[in-house]
Amino acid sequence: MEGVTNAAVREVLASYGPVGLVCTEFVRISGGRISRSYLARQVEKLPGVPLSVQVMGNDPELMAEAGLVVARAGADVVDLNRVQIPDCIKQPVVAAEVLRRESWRGSVARRA
Repeated sequence: MEGVTNAAVREVLASYGPVGLVCTEFVRISGGRISRSYLARQVEKLPGVPLSVQVMGNDPELMAEAGLVVARAGADVVDLNRVQIPDCIKQPVVAAEVLRRESWRGSVARRA
């Protein structure tokens, strides 16, 4: 739900009735270090509504550190999403594009 599930939208959605959990947008981790203050700001909880923070990146150590930061900031769930672009794909793409292109599907499957 990138670009859609900011704190204001989560609040509106939660106002429609009881919800079990709301999720943040992907919080991207890159660049060799994390900003603890930025990560802590991503944990904007609503009263009585559990929050899942989605951390996305490709460096396992940075993601683990980021996960710890958001957990300590109050996230109820930390969802770690590791992104790894196969060597056969030379440009950043979304998974749907990989599935659409038959030549890429075979190449990705051979490397898996």
